[in-house]
Amino acid sequence: YLTTVELSRVIEDAVRLVTRSISCEGVSFDLDVRDQLFVNARTSEVQQIFVNLVKNAVEAILDAADSGTIRVESGRDNGVVWVRVTDDGPGIPADNQGLVFDPFYTTKAPGKGTGLGLNIVYRIVTKYQGHISVQSSPGEGTVFKLTFPSPE
Repeated sequence: YLTTVELSRVIEDAVRLVTRSISCEGVSFDLDVRDQLFVNARTSEVQQIFVNLVKNAVEAILDAADSGTIRVESGRDNGVVWVRVTDDGPGIPADNQGLVFDPFYTTKAPGKGTGLGLNIVYRIVTKYQGHISVQSSPGEGTVFKLTFPSPE
């Protein structure tokens, strides 16, 4: 059932889950998530969004380098709640950016990924009338921006 989900708590929990489930040595987290930002959704699904995005960012950074930073920011503008997940990993080539939300699309080695994570993220975000976009430049990292209607 739907509930009023506080994003800061869910994002902090998602980061904690990722850091406990995979090695994040060398990756630093910069969370600038405002309290009192809410979305009407299922908590578990919102958490799944951020677990997927943070886990992908960690893996991208560590596949390319020994260290990096993931920044998560949030806010509210004009009746919309937004979250930005930024990493300073290797980035996504321009011709692949349109494919990242497609089912079974992956850049990971065989056996390392199903290509479903970002497709699941996309499906959950749009289920709640949200929007997700990606901006990336090879060598400069990646930004996923999510917006949701604000229940307030």
